[in-house]
Amino acid sequence: MKHILSISANPSQRDYTITVAILGQHIKVRRIGTNASTASIASILATHTDQVDGISLHNLAYTTLPTLPVSVPVVDGAALQGVLQRWTIRRALDLHPELFRQRRVLFLNGQTHRAIADVLASAAANLLFADLVRRGGPLPVLRSLAHLDCARAMGLLPPQPLPPVDRLSRRIRARLSRLCEQADIIVGSARDILALEPDSLRGKMVLTDELALADIATLRQCGLATLITPTTPLHDTQPFLSMDVLEAIVVAVLELDGPPTEADLLDFIAAARWQPAIEILNEKQPRPSFAFLIHPIVTSDIYNNKWVRFARYLPQRFVEWFFAFFPPVYLSRIRGIRSAATGEEITGVLMTLASTPREMLRRHPEQSYRRITHAARIAERKGAQIMGLGAFTSVVGDAGVTIARRSPLALTSGNALTVATTLETTRLALAQMGHDPQHVRAMVVGATGSIGAACARMLVRECGDVVLVAPRPERLLGLKYELEAEAPGHTGGGGDRPDRLPCSG
Repeated sequence: MKHILSISANPSQRDYTITVAILGQHIKVRRIGTNASTASIASILATHTDQVDGISLHNLAYTTLPTLPVSVPVVDGAALQGVLQRWTIRRALDLHPELFRQRRVLFLNGQTHRAIADVLASAAANLLFADLVRRGGPLPVLRSLAHLDCARAMGLLPPQPLPPVDRLSRRIRARLSRLCEQADIIVGSARDILALEPDSLRGKMVLTDELALADIATLRQCGLATLITPTTPLHDTQPFLSMDVLEAIVVAVLELDGPPTEADLLDFIAAARWQPAIEILNEKQPRPSFAFLIHPIVTSDIYNNKWVRFARYLPQRFVEWFFAFFPPVYLSRIRGIRSAATGEEITGVLMTLASTPREMLRRHPEQSYRRITHAARIAERKGAQIMGLGAFTSVVGDAGVTIARRSPLALTSGNALTVATTLETTRLALAQMGHDPQHVRAMVVGATGSIGAACARMLVRECGDVVLVAPRPERLLGLKYELEAEAPGHTGGGGDRPDRLPCSG
């Protein structure tokens, strides 16, 4: 049996001794917490070095080791971390491609989990790094890998390990908890995550490595939705081990004299069949929710808001131009909507852009696409499953085609409901008047629009005669040919003015 000694900077409350079986070998792992005490580390090394096949350092730098002769390999998990973290995320994306798309991911320690950030950056995730926040002071949240690299280059992030979350001031912990509430996914060590406010974990997804069975039970009680770990459970009471312990196991099993190479790690991961574990701790049963996006119709709608009432004293053209750069704004919650059939209540989110239709037409449609997609992401984080595009947002550019492709939410312009209610009302009116649909003439005004064209396609199947009216003759003629191909034998005519329509029987 091989023996691994793990020396941790954590308190002794998280110590454990377990035996795991990997590739037909049994490895005994003993974790000893030192509370980052140099004297304790020296005592442990002097006592246990000759009794183990490898030593791992958990949250400790090599520079913290006393200058004592050590005859066995010493690893800190850095080599395995880069390989296994990338494999974890890549494999999770292969199994669930939508898992991280457009999600807001908060890294409690971006330097330690840099490999995860590299992969998620290519998966269209929105990355946030709390490294500077944990350093204290009014430092900002880093919002990209470029910002993280810049902070390190400026010396704002020294190479020493970040202080654990449970040792930070109450003010900093409160700020971290607020950041967690705004995130969809949280990446960090088990100790840091367990030190957060329980409510900040409700409904979230967490990526971490070292967890005991009791830790998982605690996270389940906090309302955590999903837990992702780099490996499947390796032991009953300590299912998931930290990177340094896993790397020490690799060294012991392969009988290496020092840290493993990347080739060693790849071969071992493939042989041991290490796969990420995705565990649902709490089934998410969200209340049905929607979002609706509005915008000002005229300039006066902008400065009617009390917060920007000063804008009424500025030129209207400048006001329209200036507020068109504003990001989407959350206005309010919509409550009190209850189904008469089932009694189920739904909630809504009301959001707005500050652009008028005139300003949207002046600018390239791409700007409107980006801002509407941004609004959809905000609405999704607030629990919406579908978003309605109100007023001009439903017709700008290609009438929602590009936005629907980019949006994390289902989108609707309301046109489908308009078509359905229009046709149903028409059927009821004909029934009340005692007319047979096959012997009536129906007229569709605005037939080449999205709603008019849909109504025309339905009416040619039910009515004996359909007249189409639209302002553009070339589009009207194209629609007429399409309808004749879809419903051969129907009769009807078309024109750009109702008083010039041909008579058709």
